[in-house]
Amino acid sequence: MKARHVRANGSTHPLPGAVARASFEHALDAMLLTDDGRHCTDANPAACSLLGLDYDELVSRRLDDFVPAEDRAALDASWQDFLERGHQNREFALVVAGGSRRTVESRATARVLPGCHLSVLRDITDRAAAEKARRTGEAYGFLSRVVEHVDEGLHVVDEERRICFVNPVAATMLGYGSSEELVGLPVHETIHHKAPGRIEFPRRGMPPPGCL
Repeated sequence: MKARHVRANGSTHPLPGAVARASFEHALDAMLLTDDGRHCTDANPAACSLLGLDYDELVSRRLDDFVPAEDRAALDASWQDFLERGHQNREFALVVAGGSRRTVESRATARVLPGCHLSVLRDITDRAAAEKARRTGEAYGFLSRVVEHVDEGLHVVDEERRICFVNPVAATMLGYGSSEELVGLPVHETIHHKAPGRIEFPRRGMPPPGCL
């Protein structure tokens, strides 16, 4: 039977603690409670889903376990700042079960109870990726407009060492009718396979990816 409170007029409603617990359990955002030592003491189902762990596994962890290795050095200072300010709103990466990363938007409140701190996390991985793609597209568009009009031959190579952009001057220098014919081709075989004197140019000696 659910605990209920009887009002003076005889009507009933759930006890405030029961309402708070139900709100915690059914919230769409992930909610974590931690102690002063950053140990997880409670979590709602959304938090378990976000982090990819069962409840019992999650409450045996520390927040540190979900922080990328490269960010852990700054964790103590960030936590101390949070405790002093009493709140913290920011975006950061979490390492979840399996080693994958999620970008979250965090709203944290210190001391919702003595020695107990609440973090509300919203997964914004897809939104962050879309925003990054938009910014990259804008930057690439600007770069394209600039380099298309320079008098030097330029090409851009991606991480797989394939040509992803060539300006018209470079295409003409390489004997192609248009820049589009070069996009997607491996840069080593297309441009750098011969050093001066027609000597084979080894892959390990190639310039790094980027704009050449």
